[in-house]
Amino acid sequence: MKYYTFYTIKDASVNTSMFYEIDSGTGVYSPSSAIRHLTCKECNKYEERKAFDLLATRSFQITPKHDHFVTFDGWRVVSNKFKEIVDRVAPKLVSWYPIGEKKLNLFFGSIQYLAKCKDETLLTRSNLCSLCGRYENILEGDAPMDFTDHPEIIGLPFENRFCSSPRWLVSERIKEYLEATNISNIEFHQYMM
Repeated sequence: MKYYTFYTIKDASVNTSMFYEIDSGTGVYSPSSAIRHLTCKECNKYEERKAFDLLATRSFQITPKHDHFVTFDGWRVVSNKFKEIVDRVAPKLVSWYPIGEKKLNLFFGSIQYLAKCKDETLLTRSNLCSLCGRYENILEGDAPMDFTDHPEIIGLPFENRFCSSPRWLVSERIKEYLEATNISNIEFHQYMM
């Protein structure tokens, strides 16, 4: 099965950060006061499942004009149009959480199937971080996948400074549906395995 990863064409600005803030003097990122009480003391990451409850209260200083973008601190945000296409092609593979005011009609998707890097060469099913409940990170780049089944969507957590939403790998079928409906601000690249 072919998988495709996708990226934003136009990057989000700093003021789209969900839960992290930057110290203008040092350039260091840290969890905002809204999320600090959910932050793991060992790894400075926050627990995603508890953070979902706060998503509906987040506000953006700009109104997104695209169907897909990634916030400055790494959360993948999609429009209702994007959400409906994914639900039609791959029902129940993504749990959706509303973000911000209802009139924005924006969602974060939590993917059911996640991958992690085993021995830095092979992707297998993911485990949660025992400290903060977040997914284990993997190395950047493409790696072979050892799945007995091949779901339409797989999440690939980034290795970076944020406890952010995973990179999505989607099947060719989902890619074709998204392209056919002219989803904005998205660029597909085949995931080489």
